[in-house]
Amino acid sequence: MSMKMRLCIIILIIFALVSVIYLVKRNKLNLKYSLVWIALLIMGFVCVIFPQLIVFVNKIFGFQLPSNLIFAGMIFILFILFIIALSLTVIVSSMATRTRLLLQEVSLLKERVRILENEKR
Repeated sequence: MSMKMRLCIIILIIFALVSVIYLVKRNKLNLKYSLVWIALLIMGFVCVIFPQLIVFVNKIFGFQLPSNLIFAGMIFILFILFIIALSLTVIVSSMATRTRLLLQEVSLLKERVRILENEKR
């Protein structure tokens, strides 16, 4: 990989890392989910800085080519992202149900207040 390309990737990783940290500071991103992104970005950064690490890990796992290791890593990352997406879908569904129940409860309370105000008159 050329030095120019490595520098571009490093800049992109740093930008992504700063963005994740910014979102956590502003409470836009839950810390639990940010840790996954931060870990992936740090792993990417280490691999760009030390490309021979990929060859070393490739030999440990017994892949024929480093590109096969990278492909397996991408599949693993996609699996993690799938689990996160599924988890967030469950959370959104739960929040939608809670919102509907709260809306119904508020409507009932408003009706009670209206009835009590009419009784006082």
